[in-house]
Amino acid sequence: MESSANIRLQEQKLEEMRNTIADYQRLIDQNQVKQTLKSESTNVAPIPSLFTMPLKKTILNKDGNASHSGKKGSSQGGEGGAHTEPTVPINCVAFNQNEKYADQFATVDEQGRLSIWDAKKGVKQIEEPKVTNGLLMTCSFEGREGKLIACGGIDTKLHIFSINPSGKKKEKLTLIEKVKELTGHYGLITCSSFMNQQYLVSGSNDSSIMLWDLEKPGRFLVKYGEHQNEVLSLDVFQLDGNIIVSGSNDATTRVWDIRQKSPCIRIFEKNKCGVSAVKFMTDCVNTIAIGCDDSSIKLYDLRAIGKIGKYKEEQGFESVQSLAFSTSGRLLFSSYNNNNIKVWDVLQERKVTQIKGQHREAVKSISMSYDGGTLVSAGKDGIVHLWGQ
Repeated sequence: MESSANIRLQEQKLEEMRNTIADYQRLIDQNQVKQTLKSESTNVAPIPSLFTMPLKKTILNKDGNASHSGKKGSSQGGEGGAHTEPTVPINCVAFNQNEKYADQFATVDEQGRLSIWDAKKGVKQIEEPKVTNGLLMTCSFEGREGKLIACGGIDTKLHIFSINPSGKKKEKLTLIEKVKELTGHYGLITCSSFMNQQYLVSGSNDSSIMLWDLEKPGRFLVKYGEHQNEVLSLDVFQLDGNIIVSGSNDATTRVWDIRQKSPCIRIFEKNKCGVSAVKFMTDCVNTIAIGCDDSSIKLYDLRAIGKIGKYKEEQGFESVQSLAFSTSGRLLFSSYNNNNIKVWDVLQERKVTQIKGQHREAVKSISMSYDGGTLVSAGKDGIVHLWGQ
């Protein structure tokens, strides 16, 4: 057994270490520590200034089952588009991250509809016309098999559907079957993500995050209640399936490891406003992008004490709605509540291009395809745009 003197010595060293970390954090907060991705990548060639994201296809989320597909590269009537047909606002869009179903993406809207689309053909594959009597806010695919999709919204329930049945060719997909309904939240479900085929995580404006075991129907498996305000966004590191990042209107970002007895393993510095979007860099569990209501985006590394990158224009006042990375992690895509989409060079903290005018209202959600070849955007105008080289 260690002597009392040795224990006191170890406690003193630990306290000195804590003070050193605190001093270093203060230097970071005062911008006196300049080591960032930008400072360390001065010899890296910049992305060409002529980089563009051409419009590949446009789809209208109309009432009923009809959809309209614009021609490749079409401006759709100039800024804001010239569409006159009534559309239904979309709150979330998500690509299926399974390679076999890489052309498949889903949308949920304010009429409680879940729709699954073919990105290559620009047509609707299937629709569940009335998941709930109110709006749906979130949808997510299980990526390892690509045969489950979850959605949730104002009815406080998570609805799990089976899709892409065995023995059916994806181009002849006609079947969707509800397999589970999960209850436990008492507020609007704002975000969700599969951790793997067995576990699903969700966030709500009741300030909680819930972990669900799909093999044990019923109530949630674990409830994380550390956030002090509504949970606005979350993401799961898919290569691991155990790590979650969440952003909240309490202005904090938390990282969770569901294997730990104390699962909250990191709290990033408190922001001045709500954290509206979070995203893991592609195939990198240590690097996380955080989007805020003041239009700023920050990049953090779990191995570092402070942020390693920041992406914001001087005159930016719009709220970040959604984030996506390119497959290489070099490009960061962000959408905003003023109808803009911006593309950033992650290494050099520079805006590469801006997609403006195609959406008429807030771009609520963006998602990158499995192969990185297509970015899909959707929003309050009820229009889906597909972008890519």
